[in-house]
Amino acid sequence: MGRRGVSRALRERFPHLVVADPAMKAVLRQAAELARSDLDAVLIGETGVGKEVVARGIHRLSRRAREPFIAINVAAIPEPLLESELFGHERGAFTGAERRRVGLMERAHRGTLFLDELGYLPQSMQPKLLRVLEEKAFWRVGGRELIHVDVRVLAATERDLSELVRRGRFIAALAHRFAVRISIPPLRERRADIPVLVEHFLRVYGQKYHKRVTAVSAEARAMLCEYDWPGNVRQLRQVVEWAVVQAGPRARRLTVREIRSALGEGAAGSLVESRVWEEWDELTVEEILRRVVVRRLRRWGGHRGRAAESLGISRERLRRWCRQWGIDPEAMAKASRERDRT
Repeated sequence: MGRRGVSRALRERFPHLVVADPAMKAVLRQAAELARSDLDAVLIGETGVGKEVVARGIHRLSRRAREPFIAINVAAIPEPLLESELFGHERGAFTGAERRRVGLMERAHRGTLFLDELGYLPQSMQPKLLRVLEEKAFWRVGGRELIHVDVRVLAATERDLSELVRRGRFIAALAHRFAVRISIPPLRERRADIPVLVEHFLRVYGQKYHKRVTAVSAEARAMLCEYDWPGNVRQLRQVVEWAVVQAGPRARRLTVREIRSALGEGAAGSLVESRVWEEWDELTVEEILRRVVVRRLRRWGGHRGRAAESLGISRERLRRWCRQWGIDPEAMAKASRERDRT
């Protein structure tokens, strides 16, 4: 992860994470404390906030760091196959079981097993997982040998386990086994992370796609920082990647054009509209008109004829407004030519 805004101690403990916001630094301090123990735990947060990234950080800091980190999304495995996936099976245990299979729990021996989407664990599997957590032993499907394992289990969920227990969809004893919980805030609640994440993703995807882009314009940065990111860090990463792909071969910074395109017109439009009304609600009509004229001249690179035509006014009226409000179209044209050259 990034370097700015992060204490040296946290950088050393989580060198792969990019953080700057105090809320996320607090999460990493909790994670570092947890890594010193062997407790099972659950990471709670919306999709895309980085739960698996934090789990891998806990593993790297733990005494198990040299052993496997095995991850599985329990919601992605069909229920009939999940038990075999976790615990393995013996040859002939069921139709199609032509050879013995070692399960993920066994493969994670002495290491860490990461169960993503724990809240979607089928009810039929919940008591079986509970037994393994308590006894550190299990049988393969169709097997007769009790297999003992030394595994630390970390889980992740966006669902409220307590609410699932109340509704009878999650057994209380298993929820209690994951009494150690770390909540990871969504990106909209740790906006100081957005600029450093953007900087990090620019480096990654600039190198990947052989682009010269190393920065974003002030307006594009504002758009990125003000958007609520329902998909969190995962969505931000994809937006920056797509924006970098769309950038011209000579471009050195991303502009609002690439960011708006990468976000999609619906998301970008609602963001711009809400920001404009919030900012302009206190302005006079004259000041709003002045800002519109400036933006339109910038769009057309200082060309007064095209700007006037797009505004539906005469060139003479535009010339009067420019004199009245101290707007310099020639300076805008010069700045536009310089940008084109770079």
